Amino acid sequence: MEVMHKILQLLEDNKLDQKKLYDYIGVKAQVFSDWKAGRNKSYMKYLPQIADFFNVPVDYLLGKTEQKNSAPESEDALSAEFSALIESLTDEDAQKVLDYMRLLIAARKQ
Repeated sequence: MEVMHKILQLLEDNKLDQKKLYDYIGVKAQVFSDWKAGRNKSYMKYLPQIADFFNVPVDYLLGKTEQKNSAPESEDALSAEFSALIESLTDEDAQKVLDYMRLLIAARKQ
């Protein structure tokens, strides 16, 4: 199933107005209309935001999985792995990781 078709199906399944989606991701109505008509596929760069809006993985939108929700066990496993990695760092390395994370967050806000 094509990505835009999945997006439209999610809107219908969740009884959501498309305006809520395009307002959420910050595009104009005409842009969304172009996506629906197949005139533009710029929606691909908004997939992370679209996935967040519907609370589904990007892989679901891309058709790589049929699983709409992330399994909580995988989030718990990731959290545990992250904690274990952090605990194994020296203070100096932990500071470098924090500095890098701050840099990533600042870049995302620009």
